[in-house]
Amino acid sequence: MIAALALLTVNAGAEEWEPRVDASGQWRYVLESDGARISRHGIEPKGDLLIPSELDGYAVTSISNFAFHGCRDLTSVTIPDSITHIGDWGFSLCEGLTSVIIPDSITSIGDYAFSGCSSLANVSIPNGVTFIGDYAFMGCSSLTSAAIPNSVMGIGLNPFLGCPLAYIDVSSDNPVYAQIDGVLFNMQQKKLVSFPSLKEGTYKIPEGILVIGANAFAESSGLISVTIPDSVTSIGGGAFYGCLGLTSVTIPDYVTTIGHNTFYNCSSLTNVTIPDSVIHIGENAFYGCNKLTLSVKEGSIAEQYARVFNIPYALYQ
Repeated sequence: MIAALALLTVNAGAEEWEPRVDASGQWRYVLESDGARISRHGIEPKGDLLIPSELDGYAVTSISNFAFHGCRDLTSVTIPDSITHIGDWGFSLCEGLTSVIIPDSITSIGDYAFSGCSSLANVSIPNGVTFIGDYAFMGCSSLTSAAIPNSVMGIGLNPFLGCPLAYIDVSSDNPVYAQIDGVLFNMQQKKLVSFPSLKEGTYKIPEGILVIGANAFAESSGLISVTIPDSVTSIGGGAFYGCLGLTSVTIPDYVTTIGHNTFYNCSSLTNVTIPDSVIHIGENAFYGCNKLTLSVKEGSIAEQYARVFNIPYALYQ
């Protein structure tokens, strides 16, 4: 799993304001202008959990960062319709969680909110959610389907990284995002956002795409080859991270930057052709590519990079 998962071990931490404890002694919460935000629990919840809609007479309106982080014995969660926001790492590493009911009242799902919920087999993102944060469902290794409703206006870095998806569905009414053959793009089809990790074989990125998003193809281990069109000008960090079956890639002539970790641990990669338009190659861009020979132009930044990091290379005209 990509290195970002290590962040899930961060201490759940103290709140910025001193939390209150409800009358039952089970819930810690912070009182805000619109109601109560659950910050943590007393006794760690197990089994099937119904989150309360009210604490001490205050409506519960949000789930704080790390609120249920690491509750490994939770099996299901029902979120009441008083809640509008799930915080960053809200349910991260709830490894026993198999189902979660997210109400239509939820408008945003925070970064890493369900990351590492390895037993979560199904989740329905309701029509009401406008934003899905970075890596929101990363490492949900039992999650086999994903659908983006028409209400979603923003998606962070690959929210389904490490999920065994063959297809990402997008509502035909969504004004911001679209899918082509199950691959997630922005509506203008200028940026490739997320490639389902169970897609196998060869893939040709459509003409007109300008940007391959950060971690867009990450951990697509069945991907053997990818054709990048000349329209692409930017390849995000970690774009092909952990693509274990990928054997060769040609970078088009208008790309200027290869981001950090772009081909990290692509252990079958034997050749990457880099044009002299590339003026920056990020840290660990080819780490773990032990079979790799770079094809570079003499005097280029790519040749210098290969020399500095002892990567085998061959010159081309």
